[in-house]
Amino acid sequence: MNSSVPFSGERHDHKLAAKCDSEKQAKELAEALCENTTLSSGQVHVVTPDQSNPGASLEPENRGIRRTLVRSLVWMTVIGAVVGFVLYLILAAVGVNTVSDNPFFSGAAMPAYGAMIGLIVGGILALRPDHTAYAASAETSLRKGDYVVAIHAADSEQLDAAKQFLEARDVETTVRSL
Repeated sequence: MNSSVPFSGERHDHKLAAKCDSEKQAKELAEALCENTTLSSGQVHVVTPDQSNPGASLEPENRGIRRTLVRSLVWMTVIGAVVGFVLYLILAAVGVNTVSDNPFFSGAAMPAYGAMIGLIVGGILALRPDHTAYAASAETSLRKGDYVVAIHAADSEQLDAAKQFLEARDVETTVRSL
């Protein structure tokens, strides 16, 4: 699990895919990545175009994705409610008429609106739009008959090292996740 992102429930939530022309080339690339970077063999997967469920290799952490959903919703709801309450306190201290004339309603409504906005933001974060672009690009390559080496890095430094290694070998990469 990545402790720098409190709502992420995945152990390897930084992803990158490299496109290869043959299975042999993909396997050699996967081995070279493991030998020349800090990636382990469990973090590098060769995905073939005839594989029955390529999504399982591209996004193998179903449990982690569920944890990310719950954590992002809870964290962002709490943060939104706190921001709403702090905003209420500031507006009450300044003496905004709407807030000071209706302190009970304002004190309840502003954190509630903050919590709802937090839920929306948490839902957007749980969708992981960066992972969607990565998976869609990799699946497009697979449909074209290419082989994909899926890299699941534990942190951004590990992902950057893999990206530099691939660029040095002129290997085409798909969209990476954040």
